[in-house]
Amino acid sequence: MARGRRANRTHAKGGLSNDGLRDALSGIGGEKDILATGMMGFVNYVTRNYTMLQRMYRSNIWVKKAVAIPADYAVKGWRKCENDEVAKEEKRLNLKAVTSEAIKWANLFGGSLAVMIVDDGQAPDMPLDLNKIKPNGFKRIVVVDRWKTTYSQINTNPFEDNYLEPEYYLVTVGNHTARYHPSRCHKFITNSLPHDEAVNEQYWGVSQIEIIYRQLIADDTFLSSVANMMKKATVDIMGIPNLANMIKNGQEEAVKERIRIAQSAMSTLNTWVKDAGYNGQNSETYERITQHFSGFDAMDIQSLKRIAAAAEIPATIFLGQSPDGMNATGDSDLSIFSDRLTAIREINIDPFLYKVDKIIAISNGYEVSEYEWVNPFPKSEKEDAEIRQINTNMLANMQTMQVSDRVIANRMVKYGLIDSDQEQEVAQGFELESFEIEGEENGNDY
Repeated sequence: MARGRRANRTHAKGGLSNDGLRDALSGIGGEKDILATGMMGFVNYVTRNYTMLQRMYRSNIWVKKAVAIPADYAVKGWRKCENDEVAKEEKRLNLKAVTSEAIKWANLFGGSLAVMIVDDGQAPDMPLDLNKIKPNGFKRIVVVDRWKTTYSQINTNPFEDNYLEPEYYLVTVGNHTARYHPSRCHKFITNSLPHDEAVNEQYWGVSQIEIIYRQLIADDTFLSSVANMMKKATVDIMGIPNLANMIKNGQEEAVKERIRIAQSAMSTLNTWVKDAGYNGQNSETYERITQHFSGFDAMDIQSLKRIAAAAEIPATIFLGQSPDGMNATGDSDLSIFSDRLTAIREINIDPFLYKVDKIIAISNGYEVSEYEWVNPFPKSEKEDAEIRQINTNMLANMQTMQVSDRVIANRMVKYGLIDSDQEQEVAQGFELESFEIEGEENGNDY
């Protein structure tokens, strides 16, 4: 049996093979290849590099957006309370900005802590006694990142009330360090981890930057590569007669000096002066080669869109540009992002406000007020009217198909055509025309 020629292969560590091609300068194909970290499971614990995270937030616009946008939009529009006095207390405590700050540092560092300074006549490391809060005793709220706080042993017994809580938090702000009981604090974690990884992070979460880090590096590498290519887009070629022999005879410095003089003359006079030789012989030559590149702008946009996708932020918001594609509106992206903001509010902000509202109410002598969140992406009056008209038409079709009044009433509540307290009345029979919407836009009904 004839045997085929065995292919030459080079084997990398771990039994993986490659084609053996390497770039000596960039390291591509070698151990320094930045893309060699592309294996699933590779971990770069960016969350633990406090200094680097701070510098990235200060100097990289995409890092700042990935951290700040979810926090700012989560509190955009804020909330509406039944009690107007609550709004005054919110303004005094700067509650909206404090909440946004807590979410930002949780996104950046993997966690943050809001410390509520409350005067109940006890030391701050003692449990907060709601019955002893003094009038106007809610002083302020201080937000610190996870690295500004340490704590005593965490209670890991799930059958006890203070499960996953320490005996106290040791909080450092500037030159001041104090112990605070968990009942006076609220812990923010926007990117949680599986149990074993959470233990490794001392029961904090993971930085948003760690999640998008690989894509950030890929984009930075792409931009650096393009910049270097642009520098080499124009190449000057100078031909020096008998160059090889000059170098062989040790005249390298003379060659370098000749090139230096030629380049300085061209940059100063914008004129190339060269040796014309003798009788047409042994003359220097000069040639400029220019390379033309295209497609980099589209590649850059795609790279930034991948960062936006990794950060779970719509490109329309992250990049500040209109969406691409036929008939694209970005509504689907905003809907997905709105769901993420709802999760941030329900998981992180609502529990925090529950504690804050209770202290505000007791401190000022009134009952805890109900509230509802304001939509961060409100529709215009025209958009709202158009949607309501579409929903009304859908209900008319349902009525034509003899769908029960109760089902239609339920849909009307869902579509925002009636309030929930009107549902029972409508379910007993109604005329749909009474709910149709009329209006004018440029003189036309719609």
